[in-house]
Amino acid sequence: MRTTNNILRENASLQNENRLLQERLEHWTSQVRRSDRGKVDQKAVEQTARALAKQYSSEADVSEIAGDLQRFYDYWTWGASRTHRRAPALARAGNGL
Repeated sequence: MRTTNNILRENASLQNENRLLQERLEHWTSQVRRSDRGKVDQKAVEQTARALAKQYSSEADVSEIAGDLQRFYDYWTWGASRTHRRAPALARAGNGL
């Protein structure tokens, strides 16, 4: 049988646990640096495209390879930054906060 004293102790314990979890969440949230979407240097993309074409003795158009690389890099950086922005919400959901 649950007495008033037991309920009050359990409530105090749960409030303390909640406070500790919120402190941990604040700590880890502060450890994650948020940044804008990454940007890829266009000159570096063109150099990489030229190097790939040369390495594989390709007759493909370097600008076409560069465009494909740029789209890949943009997609990859967008996905990484999107996941990064969602991390605090995912952490809260995982802790039941």
